[in-house]
Amino acid sequence: WENYPYGDEVSQTFNAKFKEQPGARPVLIAVPGGAFRFVDNGHLNDIYSYFVDNGYLVVQLNYTAGADTYPQAVGDVKSGIQYVVDNADVLHADVDNITVLGCSAGGYLAARAAFETEGYTYSVKNLVDFFGATQWMTEGFIPGEGSPEAEWIGADIAAMAEELDPLSYLEEGDVERVWISHGTGDTTMDIGQSEQFRDGCIAVLGEDAVHYEPIEGANHEGAEFYTADNFALVDAF
Repeated sequence: WENYPYGDEVSQTFNAKFKEQPGARPVLIAVPGGAFRFVDNGHLNDIYSYFVDNGYLVVQLNYTAGADTYPQAVGDVKSGIQYVVDNADVLHADVDNITVLGCSAGGYLAARAAFETEGYTYSVKNLVDFFGATQWMTEGFIPGEGSPEAEWIGADIAAMAEELDPLSYLEEGDVERVWISHGTGDTTMDIGQSEQFRDGCIAVLGEDAVHYEPIEGANHEGAEFYTADNFALVDAF
């Protein structure tokens, strides 16, 4: 399925790939990054290669990006997941086994969609966050004027911190497991964001539910994240 609509807006499309097999398939929802300015599908084939071969239905969501478009992308990702659940029979999707994987800006959107589900009937089992922009609204990480985040929000980030923080929505039982991975050589996204996000998830879900995997020397969007070996670690968790 390519550029298939899950909503009425031109940006609300998804790509899906799977291999024919009996029964319902575990679902991997992939939410790409792009600095909230665009949707970067550059590593989609790497994700397909591992997870489709291992029996997953992989659904890559496109969403609304660009200046002054918040919170449209958050709603888009939620709507995309809901579409998969509503059409589970057609897609042969196991709606009780949904993993959402987000990269960079997509990590933020994935976390919001996983934790903030009021008004939707889906439930996310696992959240995977690769070098996510998850804590840029908190003290010490708030970006300056002209940053991608500031342009996307179009308002005072500090004044909206509670609304913007994915951890504001996290409650015990929201998800079963959270995998967080960040490169120690990341010069784009402060690794401290992932460390703080890890601590916040542990505070609610407990240590056994949260795994933090720093990748030594890896930069932002590094190829190290998209290897079969790394995906196998995530899958095993």
